[in-house]
Amino acid sequence: MIGGASIMSGRHGKGVLCMNSAAGTGVDGRVGTAPSCRTPRQNLCASGLGTALVSLAVLCAVCAVTRLAPASAVEPFFAPAVPMGTLAIRLQPTAAVAPGAPVLITFGVPFPRGSLTAEAIGTVRVLAAGEERPAHVDALTLWRHATNAAVDGASIRVIRVQLEHAFATSYPASEEISLEWGQAPRTKDVAELADPRTAWHLVTDGTTPSGGITFDASHQVWEPDVYAVLPKAWLSASGLKTPMQPLDGGVSELRMEPSAAAASYPGHLEADHAQVNFFYSIINDDDLLVGPVDYDNTNAFTSDYEPWLYDRAMALYVGYLRSGFFRFLREAVRNAEFYRTKIYTPAACDDGPCVGSFSMKNPDPAAGWHDEKYSYNESLAMTYWLTGDAAALPYVEYVTRIYDGVSTVASSSAFTERHAGLKLMSRVVAYEVTGGEQYRDEMAQIIADFRAGQTNPYGGLADGGLWHSIAAHEGVESTEPITSPWMSALIGDAAARAYLVSEHVDAARLIIELATHQCGAGGYWTTIRDGENGLDEQSGEAPLFFPHYLATRDGLGWSDDFNPYTDYEHSFDVAGTVAWGTYFARLSGEAQASEQLRTCAEDLYTTFSHTITYWTRPGGPAANKDGFRVVPHRKYSWWFKNASGFQWAMASSEGPAVPIAYPFAASVVLGLTVCRRRGGVAGRRSASGGDR
Repeated sequence: MIGGASIMSGRHGKGVLCMNSAAGTGVDGRVGTAPSCRTPRQNLCASGLGTALVSLAVLCAVCAVTRLAPASAVEPFFAPAVPMGTLAIRLQPTAAVAPGAPVLITFGVPFPRGSLTAEAIGTVRVLAAGEERPAHVDALTLWRHATNAAVDGASIRVIRVQLEHAFATSYPASEEISLEWGQAPRTKDVAELADPRTAWHLVTDGTTPSGGITFDASHQVWEPDVYAVLPKAWLSASGLKTPMQPLDGGVSELRMEPSAAAASYPGHLEADHAQVNFFYSIINDDDLLVGPVDYDNTNAFTSDYEPWLYDRAMALYVGYLRSGFFRFLREAVRNAEFYRTKIYTPAACDDGPCVGSFSMKNPDPAAGWHDEKYSYNESLAMTYWLTGDAAALPYVEYVTRIYDGVSTVASSSAFTERHAGLKLMSRVVAYEVTGGEQYRDEMAQIIADFRAGQTNPYGGLADGGLWHSIAAHEGVESTEPITSPWMSALIGDAAARAYLVSEHVDAARLIIELATHQCGAGGYWTTIRDGENGLDEQSGEAPLFFPHYLATRDGLGWSDDFNPYTDYEHSFDVAGTVAWGTYFARLSGEAQASEQLRTCAEDLYTTFSHTITYWTRPGGPAANKDGFRVVPHRKYSWWFKNASGFQWAMASSEGPAVPIAYPFAASVVLGLTVCRRRGGVAGRRSASGGDR
């Protein structure tokens, strides 16, 4: 919340000990046996954009943590405009920078919508020790709006700042400057922009500080000589992605020892700690090896395509946006740069079908088919916005091309929520960066396709799911209707981003109804079928709510893929969509639906908290395994990228609803009306198999 302390409301923890209701339709109409009691909620405080000097709308980088009452109204989706202010920025040199010599520094700074107009860019000044410094300032991207011409292009979303600075200290020390706007005109303007890449260097590390594998000179990954690190409170609210809650102030930039991780944390604090702890595992900078390199202790992201599924680089950027930690930013830039170099350009296949595909997954550019689901442009845009370097710009559009043939119509033809959701994301990001009408119109058409699939679904009544045949999804010879609640999280993430640049009612309604489905036929209590629960040990045998990989109309899931020993792995990314559903339902005035979705989101979060406990292994390092294990390695990305707004959406949807200015469509009924048990036993399956 701009100009005040953020609010994080209480959440239930783990270790629920409850008497169980009878089997059948559970809480909120979900199939199975639900706990009939819940742990008490606890109030928490969270650092956010804190005390402001109201007259100047100054943002403070470090905020006092204050215990606050629940919000009196739904938090607005967009942070308030800040037309006048001062922002502290930390300049972090790398080891490539020598003290005393001026070095070129280029970086981007995002602004909440409406804060900085084109006319006001002349008031952006760089200050050091209170004195103005010579600087070049220009606009990288305007705030787009697909449905409101008065908002479209009216303010600057990201500016680029370039200056020279001589450091008195050397890495790992840093120095601070201030960025001021909306006050005095800039008097020391540098008219010409120098090529930012003249102050980048080749990464030659080869190993991390703990001895793990990372980029070396052969990978041709370049990074800035100096990084500009912005405060987390500003980053999480400024609109580079949908709103996020900053990491709790008690979460350190350093990974904790696995043995120090508590079995349970209040509220959603466990997810905040996990985002940092497991980050060090996926960058191979956690535990020293005590034996050979293997899959359980090393993420082979420099040579294997698997860790890049679900947009690894963007998951790292999300960590930076929520934390303001330099290590997250540096790894995000490095990984995004490596990823960019693996995207095929038109030159690779004579402007043919390879353009935009990921070469590590598709090593033959001349192949007739390329696997689209490894192609993303969100992290490429983020590098452009945060470093001010334009090398990634054409790649943002290259990625859109690989999805041209992907269907977004849920029917009996080829369709998956993953491919369709990634296509939507590619169009949204391309529209944000370029403002292209084609991307704007395709974004709107895809959302319309999804809404048509929800309102007139394949094979039965509407419940918010994008129903299609199992043949369309898996190639199985059957016309039975299914959905993939796991993959629907990718649509939820993309739709929330689409709302950021459209405020389109259908984007919000799409999310509400997806969430409704995920909490109905799309999920299950672990009492169904034979009552197996892969997290029994962690939950004390209390039943948990899991998302189906493939949901069926009866709520029991597609029998060949039902697996209570892996389904819990996607509880948090599905919870991300449900949290957004909670928020948008409350924003639309649907208080009852919002509270039902909130309960479901908390149930999914409880499952995730037990999942974190399961993968935290204090004895791992001694056994030559990661203490915070991430297997499969792509799991970190689906955990934290698609659920980036979970904490914010949950905290910001409490209190009386403030209806939006235009009506939503009629609500669908939450949950199932018919359920039955079906035979069949799901065997244990490795959590590391396939491309899921």
